[in-house]
Amino acid sequence: MSGLTHLIISSKLRQQMLDVDGNPTFAGWLQSGDWRTARVLAYQHDLVVIDAEHGAIDLNQIALSIEIMGGNGCLSIVRVPFDSDDRCAFARRCLDAGAIGILFPNIQSKDEATKMVQNCYYPTEATPWGKRGFGYGGCNQDGAKFQQYAAVANDRIVIGCQLENKSAFEDSVLTDILATEGLVFTQDGPYDHSGSYLCPGDTSDERVLQDLARYRTACLSAAVVAGKHVVVPTDDSIRAAVSDGYRFIALGTDMLHIHQGCERVLKSSKVVATRIKKL
Repeated sequence: MSGLTHLIISSKLRQQMLDVDGNPTFAGWLQSGDWRTARVLAYQHDLVVIDAEHGAIDLNQIALSIEIMGGNGCLSIVRVPFDSDDRCAFARRCLDAGAIGILFPNIQSKDEATKMVQNCYYPTEATPWGKRGFGYGGCNQDGAKFQQYAAVANDRIVIGCQLENKSAFEDSVLTDILATEGLVFTQDGPYDHSGSYLCPGDTSDERVLQDLARYRTACLSAAVVAGKHVVVPTDDSIRAAVSDGYRFIALGTDMLHIHQGCERVLKSSKVVATRIKKL
């Protein structure tokens, strides 16, 4: 999929994510960085998050995964590293490689959100605050479609912030972050969020649930997409996320899918072997 075609296909992504009357946007989650796994995810998903924060994934792997998934009609959002000094440059290079969006982890203030978001937009008359540099890359067929891409990129990219610390859910902080111009979507980070209350993994903690209830309401008021990573996807957990009104829902991880698949097949195999042995 060329950079220009990529953006044409993705032209409805923002509208789909923001349409409160439509179906939520579901995304796969690539943590291994393996191009073969990326290809398999692309067979089933229209959108995949490439996790470069917790996954051991470098820019070459990201660019390759974007190309492979794009060739199978699948868009890519890159979750950039949290503690890298050059994460703004990292994000821009991912966009240049052809990513349709960026997810910045653990945003805890309006200033931080503004810096990250502005970094991803080209400076134009409509977005004079944009800090993204113009250049050649996979996004514009290495310059062959430079003008065409530059003309539509700001209207196509989806830039998001993860809220993963209790401080980000304080009313005034939350309102300020969600008012960031150019911010399209957000996502809770369930394990870090619960970890900030010193109960890592306990996503049913009452304080976490109260934060998320305020968060979903605030997102609706700000016309910003509320997102959820359903780390362990089951019928019940997916149903709960949809019922709660999340508009962006990431499902599991590639490695979890492999683990669950192996577990299921081995369990079935042992049951069959036991039955045959008893005959």
